Amino acid sequence: MMKQITQSLVMIMHPAQPFLEWIVELGAHLANEKDHPPADTDELTNITAVFIYKNPDLSKFNEFLMTHSETLLRHEFSRWTKNKALWPLRNDVEMLLDYFRVELYDNIVDFRENATDVSRIAILRPTIKLKTWLKSVLTAIGENTAEIDFTSPNSFQSVSTALFLPETVKTISESVKFIQNQYTALFDYELNRYIADEKFWPEKRSSELFAEWFELDLYAKPYVLKS
Repeated sequence: MMKQITQSLVMIMHPAQPFLEWIVELGAHLANEKDHPPADTDELTNITAVFIYKNPDLSKFNEFLMTHSETLLRHEFSRWTKNKALWPLRNDVEMLLDYFRVELYDNIVDFRENATDVSRIAILRPTIKLKTWLKSVLTAIGENTAEIDFTSPNSFQSVSTALFLPETVKTISESVKFIQNQYTALFDYELNRYIADEKFWPEKRSSELFAEWFELDLYAKPYVLKS
């Protein structure tokens, strides 16, 4: 059953060049360590999704990051080696933002049956084709289109949606199949966010149209951070 999560936040941490350079430098040491995490063939492993309970005050998010930067960085370093002597010495918020490009999502849809389970996360992103359609409809009904912006993934007002997938969904292929099976409910949910009156919606909301109007990014299980 699809439901919305409120007062929470999903943060996606994309490794930036300095972090990737640290990993390369670490390679020689990791080859001789016995306690470092085994290689993972999942191409999404290097990108971290963080689920933050009790959404912090968005106007003070930098302060929130300052408080939790050490925890987040230690989590990332430990994914590559348990040997703390090989970790970078700094773990402040400047290091966090230097090592990672952060995306924030406060619109969260939950497909889990048990809210205590931690699932995979997917990000549903509108494409330029949806933006073009939306502008044409809003123009036709005399609404202002100036504020339509699908280009700010780092904004708290991001138009993208974070999806919590069921615990039974384990692999990338299972994730894609699950979302394809849920496309009708997701399509209606997304259209309702922009235009509540269904008479303006496309009459034929097919899976093909859904695939044209939305892109999908998949991530591994999130790291849960209680604020």
